[in-house]
Amino acid sequence: MSVASTSVQLSDISRLLVLADHSPNPAERAAALEQLKAMQVVLEGDLRSAETGVLGGINRTVEVVALRSALTVLSRELKLLEAAELLRTPLRKPAKDSPVHS
Repeated sequence: MSVASTSVQLSDISRLLVLADHSPNPAERAAALEQLKAMQVVLEGDLRSAETGVLGGINRTVEVVALRSALTVLSRELKLLEAAELLRTPLRKPAKDSPVHS
């Protein structure tokens, strides 16, 4: 599905979600997450614009629904990816001279 006035292509989001989840390279995963967060900001702006259009009498209701749906799914996926990334990150033991050992 594609909404003509959306600045972000949903296929790009899908590609980056797969990369962020499956890449063996931590730097690649981190870059994909950052790009997804940037896309989320763009989609939020597109949603505000579409909602403003609806309030102004322009029929952009389908676009608003599509953007809300995309943002809901993207937000959920970002939270899951961030949690998964935390699980992948090995815990470091505090240094012996750190306040934790005092």
